[in-house]
Amino acid sequence: MWKPGTNWADVAQANTMKNTWKPGTTWTDVKSAYDTKYPSQPAAAPVRPTDPATVPKDATYNAQATNYARQRDDTLAGIGRERNQAMADYGYTGTFDAQGNLTGRAVDPNNPFSRAALLKRTYDQRAGSNINNYASRGMLQSGAYNAAKDNTDFGFLQGTNENERSLDAILGGLIGRTRSANTNYESGLTEAGAENLARLLGGLA
Repeated sequence: MWKPGTNWADVAQANTMKNTWKPGTTWTDVKSAYDTKYPSQPAAAPVRPTDPATVPKDATYNAQATNYARQRDDTLAGIGRERNQAMADYGYTGTFDAQGNLTGRAVDPNNPFSRAALLKRTYDQRAGSNINNYASRGMLQSGAYNAAKDNTDFGFLQGTNENERSLDAILGGLIGRTRSANTNYESGLTEAGAENLARLLGGLA
Protein backbone atom coordinates (compact mmCIF):
# COMPACT_ATOMS: atom_id res chain seq x y z
CA MET A 1 0.00 0.00 0.00
CA TRP A 2 1.34 3.40 -0.86
CA LYS A 3 2.23 5.90 1.84
CA PRO A 4 3.80 9.33 1.64
CA GLY A 5 7.49 8.89 0.86
CA THR A 6 6.99 5.49 -0.76
CA ASN A 7 8.35 5.21 -4.29
CA TRP A 8 7.37 2.85 -7.08
CA ALA A 9 10.17 0.41 -6.34
CA ASP A 10 8.94 0.13 -2.72
CA VAL A 11 5.41 -0.59 -3.89
CA ALA A 12 6.60 -3.20 -6.41
CA GLN A 13 8.74 -4.84 -3.76
CA ALA A 14 5.86 -4.88 -1.25
CA ASN A 15 3.49 -6.39 -3.80
CA THR A 16 6.01 -9.07 -4.72
CA MET A 17 6.61 -9.89 -1.05
CA LYS A 18 2.86 -10.06 -0.45
CA ASN A 19 2.31 -12.50 -3.32
CA THR A 20 5.28 -14.77 -2.67
CA TRP A 21 6.33 -14.26 0.92
CA LYS A 22 6.36 -17.02 3.49
CA PRO A 23 7.69 -16.90 7.06
CA GLY A 24 11.49 -16.82 6.96
CA THR A 25 11.58 -15.65 3.35
CA THR A 26 13.75 -12.65 2.59
CA TRP A 27 13.47 -10.20 -0.25
CA THR A 28 16.50 -11.81 -1.87
CA ASP A 29 14.72 -15.17 -1.82
CA VAL A 30 11.58 -13.69 -3.32
CA LYS A 31 13.51 -11.89 -6.07
CA SER A 32 15.48 -15.04 -6.89
CA ALA A 33 12.27 -17.06 -7.17
CA TYR A 34 10.66 -14.36 -9.28
CA ASP A 35 13.66 -14.16 -11.63
CA THR A 36 13.64 -17.92 -11.98
CA LYS A 37 9.97 -18.00 -12.90
CA TYR A 38 10.10 -14.90 -15.08
CA PRO A 39 13.63 -14.69 -16.47
CA SER A 40 14.43 -11.42 -18.16
CA GLN A 41 15.34 -11.61 -21.84
CA PRO A 42 18.69 -10.08 -22.76
CA ALA A 43 18.45 -7.16 -25.14
CA ALA A 44 19.08 -8.19 -28.72
CA ALA A 45 22.48 -7.13 -29.93
CA PRO A 46 22.31 -4.60 -32.75
CA VAL A 47 22.70 -6.11 -36.19
CA ARG A 48 26.05 -5.04 -37.53
CA PRO A 49 25.90 -4.58 -41.31
CA THR A 50 28.61 -6.25 -43.35
CA ASP A 51 27.72 -5.52 -46.98
CA PRO A 52 28.87 -2.04 -48.08
CA ALA A 53 26.29 -2.08 -50.89
CA THR A 54 23.28 -2.30 -48.55
CA VAL A 55 24.20 0.01 -45.69
CA PRO A 56 22.97 3.62 -45.49
CA LYS A 57 25.22 6.06 -47.28
CA ASP A 58 26.51 9.14 -45.51
CA ALA A 59 27.31 12.56 -46.96
CA THR A 60 30.98 11.69 -47.39
CA TYR A 61 30.13 8.66 -49.50
CA ASN A 62 27.66 10.65 -51.61
CA ALA A 63 30.28 13.31 -52.28
CA GLN A 64 32.85 10.68 -53.26
CA ALA A 65 30.36 8.89 -55.52
CA THR A 66 29.48 12.16 -57.25
CA ASN A 67 33.16 12.92 -57.79
CA TYR A 68 33.89 9.48 -59.22
CA ALA A 69 30.90 9.74 -61.56
CA ARG A 70 32.03 13.17 -62.75
CA GLN A 71 35.55 11.91 -63.43
CA ARG A 72 34.20 8.94 -65.40
CA ASP A 73 31.75 11.06 -67.39
CA ASP A 74 34.39 13.68 -68.20
CA THR A 75 36.79 10.96 -69.37
CA LEU A 76 34.16 9.24 -71.50
CA ALA A 77 33.11 12.54 -73.04
CA GLY A 78 36.72 13.27 -73.96
CA ILE A 79 37.10 9.81 -75.48
CA GLY A 80 33.95 10.39 -77.50
CA ARG A 81 35.36 13.62 -78.91
CA GLU A 82 38.64 11.89 -79.80
CA ARG A 83 36.76 9.11 -81.56
CA ASN A 84 34.71 11.57 -83.60
CA GLN A 85 37.86 13.47 -84.55
CA ALA A 86 39.67 10.30 -85.57
CA MET A 87 36.74 9.20 -87.72
CA ALA A 88 36.72 12.61 -89.41
CA ASP A 89 40.50 12.70 -89.91
CA TYR A 90 40.56 9.27 -91.51
CA GLY A 91 37.44 10.00 -93.56
CA TYR A 92 34.79 7.59 -92.34
CA THR A 93 31.38 7.53 -90.79
CA GLY A 94 30.68 4.59 -88.51
CA THR A 95 28.37 2.76 -86.17
CA PHE A 96 29.45 1.41 -82.78
CA ASP A 97 28.14 -1.07 -80.25
CA ALA A 98 27.72 -0.41 -76.52
CA GLN A 99 31.37 -1.30 -75.85
CA GLY A 100 32.61 1.15 -78.47
CA ASN A 101 33.54 -1.46 -81.08
CA LEU A 102 33.22 -0.32 -84.68
CA THR A 103 30.42 -2.33 -86.29
CA GLY A 104 30.11 -0.49 -89.60
CA ARG A 105 32.23 1.89 -91.66
CA ALA A 106 31.75 3.93 -94.80
CA VAL A 107 33.77 6.62 -96.53
CA ASP A 108 32.42 10.06 -95.68
CA PRO A 109 31.63 11.75 -99.02
CA ASN A 110 31.27 15.14 -97.33
CA ASN A 111 34.83 15.33 -96.05
CA PRO A 112 37.09 16.12 -99.04
CA PHE A 113 40.25 16.66 -96.98
CA SER A 114 40.24 13.40 -95.03
CA ARG A 115 42.84 10.71 -95.55
CA ALA A 116 40.35 8.44 -97.28
CA ALA A 117 39.26 11.23 -99.61
CA LEU A 118 42.85 12.14 -100.48
CA LEU A 119 43.65 8.50 -101.19
CA LYS A 120 40.70 8.33 -103.57
CA ARG A 121 41.71 11.61 -105.20
CA THR A 122 45.24 10.34 -105.79
CA TYR A 123 43.89 7.10 -107.18
CA ASP A 124 41.52 8.88 -109.56
CA GLN A 125 44.35 11.11 -110.80
CA ARG A 126 46.67 8.17 -111.46
CA ALA A 127 43.94 6.11 -113.07
CA GLY A 128 43.03 9.02 -115.33
CA SER A 129 46.67 9.59 -116.22
CA ASN A 130 47.06 5.94 -117.18
CA ILE A 131 44.04 6.13 -119.47
CA ASN A 132 45.23 9.34 -121.13
CA ASN A 133 48.79 8.11 -121.61
CA TYR A 134 47.91 4.74 -123.10
CA ALA A 135 44.90 6.01 -125.06
CA SER A 136 47.04 8.61 -126.76
CA ARG A 137 49.21 5.78 -128.00
CA GLY A 138 46.34 3.48 -128.85
CA MET A 139 47.35 1.03 -126.15
CA LEU A 140 44.25 0.83 -123.91
CA GLN A 141 43.94 -2.87 -124.73
CA SER A 142 47.61 -3.58 -124.20
CA GLY A 143 49.21 -5.59 -121.47
CA ALA A 144 51.25 -2.54 -120.50
CA TYR A 145 48.10 -0.56 -119.75
CA ASN A 146 46.58 -3.42 -117.75
CA ALA A 147 49.79 -3.71 -115.73
CA ALA A 148 49.76 0.02 -115.01
CA LYS A 149 46.10 -0.16 -114.05
CA ASP A 150 46.68 -3.13 -111.76
CA ASN A 151 49.56 -1.33 -110.09
CA THR A 152 47.43 1.77 -109.52
CA ASP A 153 44.53 -0.29 -108.19
CA PHE A 154 46.81 -2.21 -105.84
CA GLY A 155 48.33 1.01 -104.51
CA PHE A 156 44.85 2.35 -103.72
CA LEU A 157 43.77 -0.84 -101.98
CA GLN A 158 47.00 -0.95 -100.01
CA GLY A 159 46.65 2.67 -98.94
CA THR A 160 43.02 2.11 -97.95
CA ASN A 161 43.96 -0.93 -95.89
CA GLU A 162 46.70 0.98 -94.08
CA ASN A 163 44.32 3.87 -93.47
CA GLU A 164 41.68 1.61 -91.97
CA ARG A 165 44.16 -0.33 -89.85
CA SER A 166 45.61 2.89 -88.48
CA LEU A 167 42.12 4.09 -87.56
CA ASP A 168 41.30 0.72 -85.98
CA ALA A 169 44.39 0.99 -83.78
CA ILE A 170 43.26 4.39 -82.53
CA LEU A 171 39.73 3.13 -81.87
CA GLY A 172 41.11 0.11 -80.05
CA GLY A 173 43.10 2.35 -77.76
CA LEU A 174 39.99 4.40 -77.04
CA ILE A 175 38.07 1.23 -76.17
CA GLY A 176 40.77 0.32 -73.67
CA ARG A 177 40.58 3.74 -72.10
CA THR A 178 36.79 3.48 -71.93
CA ARG A 179 37.05 0.21 -70.04
CA SER A 180 39.62 1.71 -67.69
CA ALA A 181 37.37 4.69 -66.97
CA ASN A 182 34.46 2.41 -66.09
CA THR A 183 36.68 0.12 -64.02
CA ASN A 184 38.15 3.05 -62.10
CA TYR A 185 34.63 4.29 -61.39
CA GLU A 186 33.51 0.93 -60.05
CA SER A 187 36.69 0.56 -57.98
CA GLY A 188 36.20 4.01 -56.54
CA LEU A 189 32.63 3.22 -55.53
CA THR A 190 33.75 -0.03 -53.92
CA GLU A 191 36.44 1.74 -51.92
CA ALA A 192 34.06 4.52 -50.91
CA GLY A 193 31.47 1.94 -49.86
CA ALA A 194 34.02 0.13 -47.68
CA GLU A 195 35.01 3.39 -46.02
CA ASN A 196 31.35 4.25 -45.48
CA LEU A 197 30.78 0.88 -43.82
CA ALA A 198 33.82 1.41 -41.60
CA ARG A 199 32.50 4.76 -40.45
CA LEU A 200 29.09 3.24 -39.73
CA LEU A 201 30.56 0.37 -37.72
CA GLY A 202 32.75 2.82 -35.87
CA GLY A 203 29.62 4.72 -34.87
CA LEU A 204 27.98 1.51 -33.61
CA ALA A 205 30.97 0.46 -31.52
